[in-house]
Amino acid sequence: MKKITSLFLTLLLAIAITPSNADHHEKSVEQEIQAALKAGKITEKEAKEKLAYLERRKAEAKKIAETQKKTNNTTSKKKTNQATAKKKAAQEAARKKAAAKKKAESKKAPAKKKAAQEAARKKAAAKKKAESKKAPTKKKAAQEAARKKAAAKKKAESKKAPAKKKTAQEAARKKAAAKKKTESKKAPAKKKAAQEAARKKAAAKKKTESKKAPAKKK
Repeated sequence: MKKITSLFLTLLLAIAITPSNADHHEKSVEQEIQAALKAGKITEKEAKEKLAYLERRKAEAKKIAETQKKTNNTTSKKKTNQATAKKKAAQEAARKKAAAKKKAESKKAPAKKKAAQEAARKKAAAKKKAESKKAPTKKKAAQEAARKKAAAKKKAESKKAPAKKKTAQEAARKKAAAKKKTESKKAPAKKKAAQEAARKKAAAKKKTESKKAPAKKK
């Protein structure tokens, strides 16, 4: 009797410790109880009590398993929520960091723009100063180039002048000769025409006077 009770308690303890193997152990305990009842080692009342106790332990083990499952689910959900919260916190931190960076850049922008404008102004001033220094030299070089060009042109023209003058004189001489020749050709005809005109004029005058003479005499 004591041996059966001890075995029974050991099995129940094993069931409580390992709920996942409950079905296997419960069947073994039930079989032990039935075997002890048949052998007359325990009474029917004791068998019923042991079976009832076994059912209670079974219910408790089931409850423990469900509680454990709920705990596991809660833990899993908690971990999920923590991960979500952590992710959300990281996103919020990144957003705040980006906003802070943007704000800092917006504050720096006017100073940066001003620095760029100042640099551009200085560069322009330096360029203007350099050009103003170069201007007299550049102007002098241009004047010297213009003077040399004018001198070269004058020299070239002075070389061409005698030939040009000679050509002009020769052209004038030829023109005068041609004019003289033309006039010499026209002179006899012109003289003859003048003489003929004078003759006709004299004849007309004589004829007019001869007509007037009888009327005057009468």
